[in-house]
Amino acid sequence: MSFLKPIIKMGAVVVTRLRKDAVLYAELKQPRKRKRGRPRKYGKRIKLNNVVKSSDGWFKVKAFLYGKQEIKDVKVFTALYKPAGCLVGVLVVHEGKDCFRALMCTDLAASAAGILEAVADRYAIEQNFSDLKEIEGAGQQQVRTLGSNIGAFHLNLWLHSMVEMWAWDKSAKVLCNRSNSPWDDANRRPSHADKCATLIREVLKQTFFVSSDKSHEINKIHKQFYKLLKLVA
Repeated sequence: MSFLKPIIKMGAVVVTRLRKDAVLYAELKQPRKRKRGRPRKYGKRIKLNNVVKSSDGWFKVKAFLYGKQEIKDVKVFTALYKPAGCLVGVLVVHEGKDCFRALMCTDLAASAAGILEAVADRYAIEQNFSDLKEIEGAGQQQVRTLGSNIGAFHLNLWLHSMVEMWAWDKSAKVLCNRSNSPWDDANRRPSHADKCATLIREVLKQTFFVSSDKSHEINKIHKQFYKLLKLVA
């Protein structure tokens, strides 16, 4: 969390999850008359488990999360978070019996719905980075210079974008067939890996079959080759 203080100084707003054992403090109220010794920097310690157990302050909020409208039980309060070095807004989301999530936002004026939706929007960004690393192989290029690394990463980004553009107007039935994976969710939307595999199969089909004739023997070869494509891509 060492990045928080420089980012906040730049004027950026940070929204992120908090650990359930995050160290939070109440805002310190300065006494009218200063006492002897070093003045206190922090107020009373706030434990998230105690916040959740308390029945006060909970309210319901509507937010558009992961493509649909949802209602969440939440509690909002302000606390001092040491890694941020300032007061932050803390949002506690009740997810069920003995289950909660804690979120933090450096914008004290942010609404509960705004914080929830910002965290949900991060998922798509994180999924893109995951696809870039695991499927496109970003960061695995063995090149020597800084310029070559930058160029290789740009190629990965372009490849990812071009695959998504190619698959944009295609139906889920075209992009994936999970009949060979009965344990998988048939209604799950096509992943980036599904789109890449479909594009590879399409390129191979056009490469090998576009100029071939329609004889019986050739059709038998085609069928066997399609079976091979399913195994390879």
